[in-house]
Amino acid sequence: TGKLPVMSKVNAQLVTAAELAENPQLANATITPVAYDVVTRRGQLPISLEMTQDYPNIVGLLTTYVNNIVSSTEQHQIGSVLQQASPVAATSIDDLKDSYNIGMSNYSNRMWVLSESMFAALDKAKDLNGRYLLEDSISSGTGKTFLGATCLVVSDDVLGAQGDQKAFVGDLSAFVLEAIRGNVNLSWTRNEQFEQVLLAAIRSDYKVADSAAGKFVTYKPATTSTTTPSK
Repeated sequence: TGKLPVMSKVNAQLVTAAELAENPQLANATITPVAYDVVTRRGQLPISLEMTQDYPNIVGLLTTYVNNIVSSTEQHQIGSVLQQASPVAATSIDDLKDSYNIGMSNYSNRMWVLSESMFAALDKAKDLNGRYLLEDSISSGTGKTFLGATCLVVSDDVLGAQGDQKAFVGDLSAFVLEAIRGNVNLSWTRNEQFEQVLLAAIRSDYKVADSAAGKFVTYKPATTSTTTPSK
């Protein structure tokens, strides 16, 4: 357990001073101590020695599998923190633009973390001229940006439930505090069971750092119904 200092973004500015005058006092920094309480998450995967002999590359393949489980664990823990951001109910693309444009101009690393369902909806969205709103980008992991910001796509269950169109918009590194005290990968042979064992363990905690650094968007586009005129 412990506390880590988090400094909030501010709008403080330098002030003018006369030649040789005493230096003016800068505005105090806003520093918030964020408490964390590390827990251990771990698991092991036994592999029979017969399997290692029959499939020479099986150890490397399953080591990748175990590492992917660690990454998935971290992603879901971070996702649960992102869901604590200030909620925004969006029913239109204009609402999404407002969530990005208003209130976070101090944060230069704004990005979108999108559920797969949210990304699928935005990937089909067009402006009045028929142009897709998602733009191509070679620097983005998805190859797309929205409103000029990088898009990161995660499974629906990282940000909610299957089918949910949800997103975090903001500065990910400023919003989430990830306290890691240990990240362990081990492998050993257990002769009495004639097997090899792979183990992964991570000691960590995940907390909201700067709550002003992001928003959590639920996107439910407004639908329009059409009626057939009576004859």
